[in-house]
Amino acid sequence: MFQAKQLSFGKYTKHIISNGEASISVVPAYGASLQEAHFPLKSGISNIIDGCLSYEELVKNEAYKGANLFPFPNRIDHGKYTIDGNDYSFPQNEPGSTNALHGFIFDKKFEVIEEVLCEDYGSIDLEYHYDGDFQYFPFPFSMFISYKLSANQLEISYQVKAIGDQKMPFGLGWHPYFKFGNSKVESISLKMPESKKYELNELSIPTGKIIDFDDFNREQKIDRTTLDDCFELIEKSGNAECTLSHPDYGKITLKQPADIFPYLQVYTPPHRNSIALEPMTCAIDAFNNGNGLQFLLPNEEFNATIVVHVK
Repeated sequence: MFQAKQLSFGKYTKHIISNGEASISVVPAYGASLQEAHFPLKSGISNIIDGCLSYEELVKNEAYKGANLFPFPNRIDHGKYTIDGNDYSFPQNEPGSTNALHGFIFDKKFEVIEEVLCEDYGSIDLEYHYDGDFQYFPFPFSMFISYKLSANQLEISYQVKAIGDQKMPFGLGWHPYFKFGNSKVESISLKMPESKKYELNELSIPTGKIIDFDDFNREQKIDRTTLDDCFELIEKSGNAECTLSHPDYGKITLKQPADIFPYLQVYTPPHRNSIALEPMTCAIDAFNNGNGLQFLLPNEEFNATIVVHVK
């Protein structure tokens, strides 16, 4: 039977859903971010998410661990964009750069709407309302996120609704870092869906050139490969699967609906203790290049679900 509890986390509270083996830890007041996900693996129960270990690390927010990214994932060049002849400018919040990075909900307070606890699963549903107060994004919306945990799987479901009186541009992404115990990424094998890679400039903004990429079409060890790249899936139907494997732990499979999330950012941080697999509905700088940029009309909804499967 799944159960729920709460633990103090600095000024915030962690909400934990668990059946004694599988468990997740979510911080509603900080972007409804996922900070832990424990599952039974070959080696025993193990946390597969490289999350923030302290309140201080969470609010410092250098790595966007477990963050939900909206109204855009990744970067916007100089933060500037134009919609229907109107110019807007997001804050340039990427350190050492002129880019806007990862939207603005990653640190916003979500309200817990419901927790459902059953024999086969447990879930936590969260909601955030934005009134359009920021001049750089005057498009009101409501956002609903649900984390549904079962014995070997986590489903993350999103619902976004435009609640203003004009069409709303948007992109959505999720920023988890996956790990196997204390293993470095050198010992982890990666298999990606068939993709093409965006060539990026020195500020990680697309140059307009797309490059063939097949390095991980077949499962192989990451070894010393360094990745911080945006990929566009070639097949845009069904579930695209990206897998991580370790001989002592097992396999993690990230499943993203390719028609809704046709982009994937893959990042190996300098410490190489984990790897970020970031499903995205749009490419880098989509508010300017239009690659994957979507719009919601007033009262229109967007719905999508990402799945993490462990065995």
